[in-house]
Amino acid sequence: MIEEYIFSCYWQKVIIFVKNILKFNKMGLQTPHPPLSNIQMELLKLYSVGVSDEILLEFKKTMSKIIMQKLRDEADRVWLEKGYTEKNINEWLGNIKS
Repeated sequence: MIEEYIFSCYWQKVIIFVKNILKFNKMGLQTPHPPLSNIQMELLKLYSVGVSDEILLEFKKTMSKIIMQKLRDEADRVWLEKGYTEKNINEWLGNIKS
């Protein structure tokens, strides 16, 4: 229940912040940075409630794992699409050593 309240309060603050930015832009003022990305918005939610260093470290590790898995999936997709084999790797490594 308290988490929902904190989450709700945070979103209210974010909405007010975004509305203020939009008002400034309508008046012809430029913001120094582009709008926040979806990941930046999620991180702002996290920071608004405060987390321990332990949770922050766990969050960083989790994000790293997710990104690494996405990279592996993409590499596997390209590998299959191009029809690469172990022979290709050996050729590439041979070219690096030369």
